[in-house]
Order: sequence, then C-alpha cells, then structure tokens
Amino acid sequence: MSAWVVSYPQDIIKSRIQVQPKLYPPHRLLRFDGGFVSCAQQIRREGGFRGFWVGFGPCAARAMPANAVGFLVYELTARMLKDA
Repeated sequence: MSAWVVSYPQDIIKSRIQVQPKLYPPHRLLRFDGGFVSCAQQIRREGGFRGFWVGFGPCAARAMPANAVGFLVYELTARMLKDA
C-alpha cells in the first residue's frame, strides 16, 4: 500500500494520457505545452490536489489482497520447485 501512496498521482496522470492520446501525443510527453506536465496541470485545475487521489480508496483496498496472493503464489512456487 505504501508503494501506491507514492505512485498513485503519477498513475492518474498516466491513465489520463492513455485514454486521451489525441490530447497528449507521445512526442510531446515531457514538454510543457503537451504531455505529462500539462496533463498534471489540467488535473490540478479541474480538481485541485484532490484530483490526483480520485479512486485511491478502491485501489488501496485491492492492493493488500492482490499482493498477498502474489506473495502466496511466489512462495508456493518456490517451495514446489525446491522439492522437485
């Protein structure tokens, strides 16, 4: 969950860029007139800093069980391969 706290705002920006490719063409992603920075500015204008945290609750609720299953599968696979 701590990883999501750090990376969630960037994930919001990335997701917006992915669903609106005509507004944020790949060759302009790091320029101020288009791409990552302008997308972040637009999110801040529209929703303030809370705009970067829309949907964090469900994401955090999903993070713990999803990662727990990932660790469980890893450990079981490692044990199975060690015994083989």
